[in-house]
Amino acid sequence: MTTHDPRRSPREPTLIDVAALGVHESTRPSLTTVINPVVAMTRPAGELLLDQIATGQTSREAVIFPTSLFPGDSA
Repeated sequence: MTTHDPRRSPREPTLIDVAALGVHESTRPSLTTVINPVVAMTRPAGELLLDQIATGQTSREAVIFPTSLFPGDSA
């Protein structure tokens, strides 16, 4: 039986892309990627920023977006 020593790095590091800007489509091996709806996130982010500028108050509102996982060959 083999045990993993958490103080040691794996011999072959794994990479994961969290930006999902198409990098996973052009790498070999393909990267495992967390796909975020970047375009859909821009409008609420802009609205929150404009509200903060206008009121001087920081919003505590949570905005949650769906994500998906593209399982590549890297992890």
